[in-house]
Amino acid sequence: MSEASYDSAVNYFNKNSVCTMDQIRYTYDADQNALIECHDEATDHSEDAQQNGMIAAFAAVGTVGSAIKWAEKEDSTLSQAPYVGVVLCAIFAGLAAKNLWEKRKTIKAVERNVQADKDSAHKPTF
Repeated sequence: MSEASYDSAVNYFNKNSVCTMDQIRYTYDADQNALIECHDEATDHSEDAQQNGMIAAFAAVGTVGSAIKWAEKEDSTLSQAPYVGVVLCAIFAGLAAKNLWEKRKTIKAVERNVQADKDSAHKPTF
């Protein structure tokens, strides 16, 4: 574990959540590895979402071209429609959406941890 990776994680969650740097550091200074793991998970989901989104976009462009050619044919039937491209586009778009959802869940988990820590700091102990 390096201090640079911890600082990078703090900066990432400061930019992508409603938590301040001080709140994140207060919550995660005792267990910096947890925040670094959350950061790695969120960035992995973000990269996967970008890749799947690009593949979906390429599939959509290819499908549009095939659909135009199919529609211009005089004897085209519904069974000759470019279903494969539509299915590929839908699959990769769904995967991209799932990855974005997982990224958001990770960010929300960090926010919940910070909020729980903040709430417990204000409760009096007897």
